[in-house]
Amino acid sequence: MEENENLLKRLLRSFHKQEGLDDLLMMAEHWNGFKRENAVRRLGMLGSPVAIPKLIVRVNDWVPQVREAARSALLKLMTPKNAKAFAESLPDLFHLKTCGRDNHTRFIDNVLEYLLKDENSESIREVAFSLEPKVARIAVRLCFDHSLLDRDELVNKCLSHPDVLVRNIAAGHLREVSGETLSVLLKLAIKDPFMPIRREAFLIYLKNSPEQGEVIANTFLFDRHISIRELAITHLLRKGCDVRSIYSFEVTSGSKSISRKKFSILGLAYLGAKQEIPSISQHLDNKSPGIRKSAIQALEKLMGDESKSLLVVALDDPSPSVAKEASRLIAKLKLKFGSHEIEEAINIHGNPHTLALTTRAMKTSNKWERLIFLLRVLDITTDDNSSNKGMIQSELVKWDTDFNRSSSQPSALQIQMINREYANCSYLLNERRRRSIEFTLSGISR
Repeated sequence: MEENENLLKRLLRSFHKQEGLDDLLMMAEHWNGFKRENAVRRLGMLGSPVAIPKLIVRVNDWVPQVREAARSALLKLMTPKNAKAFAESLPDLFHLKTCGRDNHTRFIDNVLEYLLKDENSESIREVAFSLEPKVARIAVRLCFDHSLLDRDELVNKCLSHPDVLVRNIAAGHLREVSGETLSVLLKLAIKDPFMPIRREAFLIYLKNSPEQGEVIANTFLFDRHISIRELAITHLLRKGCDVRSIYSFEVTSGSKSISRKKFSILGLAYLGAKQEIPSISQHLDNKSPGIRKSAIQALEKLMGDESKSLLVVALDDPSPSVAKEASRLIAKLKLKFGSHEIEEAINIHGNPHTLALTTRAMKTSNKWERLIFLLRVLDITTDDNSSNKGMIQSELVKWDTDFNRSSSQPSALQIQMINREYANCSYLLNERRRRSIEFTLSGISR
């Protein structure tokens, strides 16, 4: 509705405002269906293009008579002088396709047929490069589908458009261009911030200009998007290039480029270069959180379950993003560890995010170890961390809910530890939670 109002304001700036128009526009939204129908019919007779957005909305009115009146009014407005207003309203028109009160296909086709006539098609060409993204997207597609503009010129202008989807539509037609024009357009597309456009330009370079494509592939080894990097790696490996050495040099050199080190570390993991594990491990303590995150991602891929100890340590990383990634990878590998392993590896209360992420990571472990951990941290959580207390108690509720998902039985040592930890923190639990845990303890102590 807000976009419709913005369109109405633009049309008011472009077309003459007629007397009584405001009242009719307001009446077209009246709660009374008879008054809406009357207002819609009068708007059609008035013939003002400013009414087009409101009338398109009424085409999907809940009253059939209003819908029919709106369609009739819009048909009367389909004159050459109003084509620009209809072109500006294309998003509202196409929105009718998603509306279910009536089948609007025939009406939409009628409007498009009117706009595509020779005397009206200029209106579509005018709005094809509109700064209103939704208008430009539809108009550009119509221009391509019905050859309303020279294809090369259209692709060129679209690749410079601020809207990413308009540029992406143009990229889909790059393969239809040839010669010097294609060379110029590829130079523009290969630098586009949107990955699919860069990838399309890259693929065309590899097909049409293999030598130039190889040069670009060496640059794209350090592209910020993984799919571009993997495409470059695959191409260079096929050409016999020693990609591992390129990445290894970046990882071990004193390069100050954080992004190049990150992508090199991830590239070595993609290549499965296990011999590079020692050099990647050196970056677990790097000053850059981005490099540390890339290091744990790479080591998890190269080492699998053997990366367990370093992932546990990473839960206590000062950077929340690194710690979150460690927690995610632990869940991915479904690693299991005891509460004592956590205590030995990290300081649970060292960083504000560590406790929550460690608690999340413990969900893949043995349910009794998880209970021991929750009771222990509840006991040692300081009084000023009420949010942590709430979080732990919430996790205890979830533990209780998930209890029967595992038939695992506790060992004698686990029973002893659960009883001890519960005795220390039972006063922190509400009555319902105490009853639940005491019932569990009575069952496992027999």
